[in-house]
Amino acid sequence: LNELIKLLDNFKKEIKADIEDIIKREINKSNLSLSSKLEEYGNKCKDLEKENLELKTVVAQQQRTIESIRRQNNIIFFGINEFSGENFDLLENSILDLCNKVLSVQITKTDLNYVRRIGKAGDRPRPVVVSLISKIKKREMFQNAAKLKGSKIYIGEDLDKDSQDERKELLKIQSQIRESGQNCLMRRNGLMIEGKFYHYSALMRTDGQSFTTRKGGVAVEEDEEEAETSTEAASIKKRKRIKKCLVGTAQTEDIFRPRSDSASSAKSHKI
Repeated sequence: LNELIKLLDNFKKEIKADIEDIIKREINKSNLSLSSKLEEYGNKCKDLEKENLELKTVVAQQQRTIESIRRQNNIIFFGINEFSGENFDLLENSILDLCNKVLSVQITKTDLNYVRRIGKAGDRPRPVVVSLISKIKKREMFQNAAKLKGSKIYIGEDLDKDSQDERKELLKIQSQIRESGQNCLMRRNGLMIEGKFYHYSALMRTDGQSFTTRKGGVAVEEDEEEAETSTEAASIKKRKRIKKCLVGTAQTEDIFRPRSDSASSAKSHKI
């Protein structure tokens, strides 16, 4: 009887051990499957986040393009007197008279898409945005902008917020370059320095790029990393050649750096 009891106890222990082993194996399988699923879902989430970011970038670019197209035929007049009781017809007639009689650009009401003031009313006259049907008329107005000289009226581009911020940075750089005695002209998305064009992104870039200009419209653009990898003899020769070329000129490489303090101006043609 005792032997039978021992056999039953051993049998119970074996069954219990087998059951525990089976349970452990199943739990391990479930954990592995769960880990695999979690990893799979994690990778899918990363892919979706990446795709979402790319789509946001594309949408932002498209929105800016659409906004630029919407504004491309617009022109802003600054300094036009604003008086009590002004209405659309009076403002429209003022613009027509200014364009026809002062700017010598012949336009009629059919050349206008809309005319309206922008901003909140205050002590100063608000700017007037004029949307034209034809971009040719807009170009003629900018070409004749000098005829506004002597008046308090001047014209400018209708820029979106990002373009306004870029223009503020470019105006600061242009001012510093002109103070150094160099010729610098504003272009829509950059500066023309001594006859060479620099895009806004190039002016803001600081990753080893330097810009040195000299009179006569010739610019020397040197990558510092490439200069470091050149041989010593070639480097000395190059420095001598550049030094000789730049006698009596001004350097602007300190000017081309990112700035956080933007000026509050987005005017492109002030007379």
